[in-house]
Amino acid sequence: MNRLLISTLLLCSACLDTTRLEPAPSDLDGNLRWFWSSGSAASEQEALDAVSKLNTASKAATRVKTTPNRGELSRLTGADLSSITLDQPNDPAGAHGVFLLNVFDCSLDKLESSLIALNQKEQRPDAFDQYVREYTSDPERYWARTTSTLEWNVDVVVKLPFPISESYRSSLKGDVRRLASPLGPVLIVRTWLTAPAVFQTGSTSTFRQDYQIEIYWERSAGEIFHAYGIWREMQLASVDLGTEDPAYVNIMLDNLKTWDDQAAAICRK
Repeated sequence: MNRLLISTLLLCSACLDTTRLEPAPSDLDGNLRWFWSSGSAASEQEALDAVSKLNTASKAATRVKTTPNRGELSRLTGADLSSITLDQPNDPAGAHGVFLLNVFDCSLDKLESSLIALNQKEQRPDAFDQYVREYTSDPERYWARTTSTLEWNVDVVVKLPFPISESYRSSLKGDVRRLASPLGPVLIVRTWLTAPAVFQTGSTSTFRQDYQIEIYWERSAGEIFHAYGIWREMQLASVDLGTEDPAYVNIMLDNLKTWDDQAAAICRK
């Protein structure tokens, strides 16, 4: 084999690497979608590039706790669901996307302990009627930092607040990845509904899809930057309101901010 052919094969070897992902987009919408679909499986270099782009796109250095940035995200596609397990096929075009960029007081290590803990109902008693989390990978290896990921299943019963007065049971999967970056440790957390939720008997409400991505880091000591993306398909019959309605979108974004306020309160304990 001549030297020219050998050189050509070496130069093109990267073209044969089908595991290499497309680089994360620089815009906020595309970046959060990339984290959802690829953040868990990406190489360390690919994930670090995505974190750097998110830091720039979100202008994290200028976020203030009193003025979170909020808005809408473009719809997911079928390809965006290829990295997760679902109990039945879904068309993610039916799920409306929103994001929140926020800052709150906590250390990343204390936040990590809270996010991963099994006792979620004890931490947030008003959020859940029932909550059971089961690890599906080894938590001891995760805490020993011999693996950077941890996975779990969740069975949860949620009673929606007044004036909705309905409750549902759902099954979820989730995972976390801890990444060392120039910004310090970064947590990438995903959660998704594996099948439509089951509402109480007699209800005609529906909750078909839910995909959530969260990225956290400490932008300064004791101050967490949080990027939160969620795509949801829900219709509440009792109040004739669903995720396509602007009023519901505002409620959902307000709830994301409240969730962070509660996370800060948990950290203070």
